[in-house]
Amino acid sequence: GGHATPPMLYLGAAWTKVFGTSISSYRSFSAFFGVLFVFGSYLFSLRIWRSKDAAWLSALCAALSPWAFQFSRIAWDPALAPAFLALGFAFFFTMGPHALRWAALGGLMASASAYAYPPIRVQLMLVVPAAFIVARFIDRKQFRGRAAAFLLPLVFTLLPLIVLTFRGDNQRRFKVLSVFNEN
Repeated sequence: GGHATPPMLYLGAAWTKVFGTSISSYRSFSAFFGVLFVFGSYLFSLRIWRSKDAAWLSALCAALSPWAFQFSRIAWDPALAPAFLALGFAFFFTMGPHALRWAALGGLMASASAYAYPPIRVQLMLVVPAAFIVARFIDRKQFRGRAAAFLLPLVFTLLPLIVLTFRGDNQRRFKVLSVFNEN
């Protein structure tokens, strides 16, 4: 319910423990997640298109997008969300003997994106069904297992956020920024 999200607080605390509390340390934390976003976009595209050329083009587009180019230059929590989301879906689309483990990790990453940046919560409700449709066409054999492995940790870790949202306990920041605020 505060002005900083749990991923920013917890990961930022670990980051500053190692790199200190200077302005450049805080900004490099966001920049690190900008790089993770570009890397996650590359992996995600490689998994979907199965083409290195498409993956490199996707990484280039991600690097030039405002999420990586502008948002990762500022020490704030929205810079974390696209990295978590891109890596979450890259992990969900991972094939092979450990696909279920990767899908579960992908669910946790997608959940972290929802905690890191509130507008992602709406986007997740739209993107997850689309990803499931694509995943079903790519691999019908493992789809159900991967979908369950992705959804269980996603929903389980989002339950506290869902409860707090419906109770209104975590809407303080929204109320301050909203055009519908009482002030």
